[in-house]
Order: sequence, then structure tokens, then C-alpha cells
Amino acid sequence: MKQAFLLFSFLAISGSLLAQQLNITVDPNRFLDEKGNTIFEINYQIPYQDLKFERTEQGFVARLKVNFALNKGEKIAYQDEFVNKIIMKDAATADSPCFFSDKIILALAGSGYLFTATFRDEQTDKSVDYNHELNILPRDTWLSEVEFLFDVVADSTNLLEKFHRQGQLFYLNSSHIYTLPENDKLWLYYIYYPPPDSASLIFEMIKIKRKQEIILESAAEIEISAWAIPIVKHLDISHLEEGYYELVISAGLDSLPPLEIAHDYFSIRMENIFSQRLFIDLEDEFMLLKYFLTGKQAAIWKTLTEQGKINFLNRFWSINDPDPSTEKNEFLLIVKDRIDYCNNNFSYFKEGWKTDRGRIYIKHGEPDEIIKLQTGLTAKYLQKDYQIWKYRTGTELTYIFIDLQTSGNYRLIYVEDDDTESSDPRWQSYLGEDFDLGLLE
Repeated sequence: MKQAFLLFSFLAISGSLLAQQLNITVDPNRFLDEKGNTIFEINYQIPYQDLKFERTEQGFVARLKVNFALNKGEKIAYQDEFVNKIIMKDAATADSPCFFSDKIILALAGSGYLFTATFRDEQTDKSVDYNHELNILPRDTWLSEVEFLFDVVADSTNLLEKFHRQGQLFYLNSSHIYTLPENDKLWLYYIYYPPPDSASLIFEMIKIKRKQEIILESAAEIEISAWAIPIVKHLDISHLEEGYYELVISAGLDSLPPLEIAHDYFSIRMENIFSQRLFIDLEDEFMLLKYFLTGKQAAIWKTLTEQGKINFLNRFWSINDPDPSTEKNEFLLIVKDRIDYCNNNFSYFKEGWKTDRGRIYIKHGEPDEIIKLQTGLTAKYLQKDYQIWKYRTGTELTYIFIDLQTSGNYRLIYVEDDDTESSDPRWQSYLGEDFDLGLLE
């Protein structure tokens, strides 16, 4: 049984929600060549939004570096590296949830290899590691593994050569997640390898199951005309409910009983523009999202229609959902809990989530350490309360907040190791010349 690997990083509740890993889905598939060797096609996808694009004369450019190796025991049998140079003509596409796709193709005659890879955004240095044991298909196998697709279209050009088969362009779905109503067809690609001197027909039955119940069946007779018979198939899934489904392919020859020869899984999710929201007011929702967006991403907001703004918000929550196959969006729930905490603890003259402490808490969660002090005798103003927040799990971050108006509304005056926030140039005068810099360590 083969399943896609989702390399997400948003479940780290303590520490920053904007983790230093890339969100990549990897889906390895196995096929046979005429000599009986196994061809491994290791497909991977990453949303454009998760890469940093820089404006150049060529357009908006991102660079995804891939280092991979085949390990046999403690020895490296093969290694290589390359850079995917991804060029977009406009900022809107570069900031969209559409995917960049690529694949690594390897041919092996034996099993027992460990495939390891590191995917790294060269602009941000964010990365993620992946490893998978590569075992060959038996030479007498009837069927390759199943490749999941979003769509298949006729295309005779030479572009995207890796994704062409028999004059058709295959749009991969490495995550095996289909969003309705946009993706209402389940496209599949696989190859039959009938035994030599077998009968003239393969009798095929495809079943889609949910919780052991058969939801959909599709039968076909396939003529045996070569040693390998590629199959491109699509099934209507527009009527399926949200959830997790099992795909089973059975096949037999002539009067022989069919055998279940392929098992795989996919998920259905519903696009619901109103379910992925924390505030009724669009501008409040956008103010929250700005805590996580770059300035370039946030600038798009003013150019959008009202429906475009709704789509923008929904896309943000969807792209950050760590497990789209579940009904709940864990990322959204974490943010909701943090908003509730901020409103209960930081609300002075305005809602707590809109304060400086609220913004930092929503982005990074509870600090590893909070130091509560009062300014010294050499401070610019009368004695004021201030707090030092330290994050030391993962990225080291330090913040100083001061209650300048003695109202409970603390203002951020000092930041260390957070490029998305800025320090007040006068921060040390607020605290006094006798402030102990060792407190920041």
C-alpha cells in the first residue's frame, strides 16, 4: 500500500505558527520498464505562497533547491542536487495557492535503498527533510502503483516534458486531496503488466469505499495488446461527502476470479468560504491575517472585490490547514484559542487581540519566559511596569513591552531576531541607563 506524505509543520502549538519548514507533499510511485527494473517517480508539490519570490528582470523568481541521495546501508550509492527556478510573470500568481510540481525519476534493479531528500527555499532558507525506503516491484506484478491526478488534457507541446504521457499533460495531485466542487473528478493513471501468454482480456473492477461501505463501483474490460497497458481513468466524485476514502482495484483474466491488486487512499474536502472565518467583519479578519502575511501579500487586499476578499481569507486558512482531510482546521482553532486568551488577559480600552502583546501572542503562542519588572530611577518617565517575553524553543525571539500610560495597555518597544517587528529607537531611554542588558539573554 502506498500513500502520499504531507510534510506540514503547523502543529507546533508552542512556538511560532510560522514554522521554519516548507509545506511540501511527496508522493512516490513505482512502475516497471521492459527489462523488469522498477522506475520510481517521486512526485512533489509546493504552493507558490510558501515560497519567497523576488522581483527580477525575468519576472518574480523563486528558487527551490533539492538535495537527494540513495543510501545502501551506511554507504551513499548515489547523490545529486539541483535547483528548481520558478518564474512567475505577476505578483498575484506568485502569491497564489496554486502548486509548483516536479518529480525525481530513478531506476533500480534491487531493493533496500533509502531515499533521502532536503527541499530548501534558497531565499528564506526554510527547508524540510524527507526519507522513504525504496523497494522494487516484483517482476511478475500485474499492476503498477496508482498515480493520482487533478486533470489530464491533450497537449502536444514540449513544455513540462516530465508530465507528458502519450500526447497528454498530467496534472499531479501529490496530496491525494480533492476539493469540491472544484475537483469533481478523480483522475487515475496506472499500468497493467499482464502475464505472458495470458488471455485476451483483463476484467477490471474499481471500488471506492468509505468505512468498509462500497460507495462507487466501475467495471471495465481491457484488451491485452502489449506487455504494458497504460490506463487513464476518471471517476465522478462530485456526489461524495467530505472524508477519507479507500480505492481498491481488482482484476482477473477470463474465468479466473479477480484479485485485489491495488489499494490506495484519497480525501474529499468541501470548499466553504464561510466556515473558515473567525470574525464576521472582513476587515477584522484581514487585520488578524496581517499578523502572518508579508507586506507584499497584504498589499493585494486593497485591489480585491468583496468576493475576492472572501476568497483571499478562505485561501489563507485553507493553505495553512495542517490536515485538510479532517473536518477541523487545527491551525484556525489554535489561532482562535489564542485570540480568546488575549481578549481575556490583554483587553484595556481595546480588544486584547488588537494589542501589541496580543499580536505577538497570536503569532507565537505562550512565551517560554516572562520577566515582569519596573523601570529604574534613570528612566525617561516616572516608574513604569514593563515585561520581557522570551521564546527559546526553536527560533530565539525576545520582546519588551512597557505600560507607558499605566493603563494596562503595554506597547512593544524592543524586538530581537524578529524581522517582522521593529524596535523603538528610544527603547533604552524608557527603561533607564541602568537597564541590565543581561536580561535579554
